Amino acid sequence: GAPRAGGGGVPAPPPQRPQQPQTKLPRANEPGLEAAGPRTPGRNRESGGAPERRRAMRWALMAKVATVASVVLAGAQQARARCQRMPLRGAAAAASGRGNVLSAAAFSLRNKGELLASLQERRAEAYTAVSPSQGASVGQHMRHSLQHFTALLKREGGAVVAYDKRERGNAIETDLEEARATIRDLEATIGGIPEDGLGERVRVRFMLNGDGLEHDFESTLERELFFVVHHSVHHDATIGTILKEQGLPPPETFGRAPSTQAFEKAA
Repeated sequence: GAPRAGGGGVPAPPPQRPQQPQTKLPRANEPGLEAAGPRTPGRNRESGGAPERRRAMRWALMAKVATVASVVLAGAQQARARCQRMPLRGAAAAASGRGNVLSAAAFSLRNKGELLASLQERRAEAYTAVSPSQGASVGQHMRHSLQHFTALLKREGGAVVAYDKRERGNAIETDLEEARATIRDLEATIGGIPEDGLGERVRVRFMLNGDGLEHDFESTLERELFFVVHHSVHHDATIGTILKEQGLPPPETFGRAPSTQAFEKAA
């Protein structure tokens, strides 16, 4: 009989796997290719047009944005040019920009100086005459107003601005020429302040009650400069009242708040 596998005879060959029939694919020029259906466009052909359309859409959008931006910029430039051509009329114009805060302060001081120059020519003694209705003189109100400017503009380094620490009865209050000299000095100081310097941080101190309680506040030079301008309007108005009592009326707009002038113009 046949020898067993693993015996001393010839080993039996391993079993072979059955052969699978191979399917022959038709070539491009062989019949039957059309039966598979029409050829669909490839991805490369589709993707070739889509990026171009997207680029065209992006360029169109960018062109629209650029057009809108140019219109907005042109409008802003025209508005700024109109503001620059407008004459500065007192402290009311200070809201239009930092440079105008400096102009408003200079305008306030110039008005005071012109009033005192006129008063010195007409009746210098009216400067120290005490008003029966106000209980104070032109000199007292002028001194009070100018001391606020001085406390801010003549501070040293990082010193705290203390408006309530004022010397009463000094030469500014009693000497008209001393007051005019102080105004000229303050005008020169304002003229030396650059616009970008108005953002300087300053610390101010106010007295909160009659017991002397004080509190410090953080502020800026710009904010405080316009505060002293706004504060001086009240004292200018009182000065005008005192001068009217003496038959020396000031210019019509002297001591009139910007908001009052704007209201009267709109009425």
